[in-house]
Order: sequence, then structure tokens, then C-alpha cells
Amino acid sequence: MSKPKVKMEMRVLKCYLTTEEIDAKSAELARVVMEEKNAEEILEAAIERAKGEKKELEGVVKELLTTGNRLAAEITSRCTSRDVPCDWHFDLEGGRAILVRRDTGEAIKSREMTDEERQLKIGEALESATAEQIRMWETQLQATIEPEPQQEEEK
Repeated sequence: MSKPKVKMEMRVLKCYLTTEEIDAKSAELARVVMEEKNAEEILEAAIERAKGEKKELEGVVKELLTTGNRLAAEITSRCTSRDVPCDWHFDLEGGRAILVRRDTGEAIKSREMTDEERQLKIGEALESATAEQIRMWETQLQATIEPEPQQEEEK
């Protein structure tokens, strides 16, 4: 009789572990669990760093948007705001204080002079006044002061 032909086939089937295999798989499981915990800690740290970086980048984006909007508005209006030296000019006769830009000479504000400003201007005028002007002012001042009535002397 002839031998039957045998053909080998591999199949995945259930097999019982030996004690040595159980010990080896237990050691591997412990290593995997530890690596998983370590990887989770690294992931959490990376997430926290990413949150910080995200917040920082959001701030950069917000700042860039603000700058872009400001620049667009300046280009559209063809003007900007900046510090410009200005001088207060005092109109003693009109009693007005006028704020004037040095760069264009444009009056940008006008208001009544304060009492303190009137006094300062009077002091400045006196410092630069000639003797003739001072005598004229004294004469004008004397004319505005009424003499006090004199009381009759008792006899």
C-alpha cells in the first residue's frame, strides 16, 4: 500500500501556557503598564505645554489682528494719532486760552483762562513792562478804586 500524502497547514489555535510562559508574559505586562504610565505622563506634560503655547500664540494672533486693524484704519483715513508739541496762547483781552499745534499752527482747543493763568500773565506783563506802562496801569487802577468816605471828627 502506498503512503498517504500529508499536507501541512498552519492554524492559530488555543494553547495552554506553561509556567515559564506565564512568568515571562507577567514580566512583559508589568513593563508595558509602566511604559504606558510613563507615556501618559509625558503626554499630559506635552498637553500642558501645548496649552501654554496655544495661549501664547492666541495672544500673538490677537496682537497682530489689532495692529492690522489699526494699520488698515490709518490707511483708509490717511491719518494717525501721535504726540505733537502744542503751546497754550493766552488772549488777555478776550480772556481765552488757545491750544495751538507747533507743526501746523492749527488751533485745536479754546477755553476761558483760569484765574491762575490770568495772574501769571499779569506777572509776566509786569516783568516785561516799561516804567511808563506801569505808571499807566497804576493810574488806571487808582481810577477804579473809590475813596472811602471820611468820618466827621467829633468835637
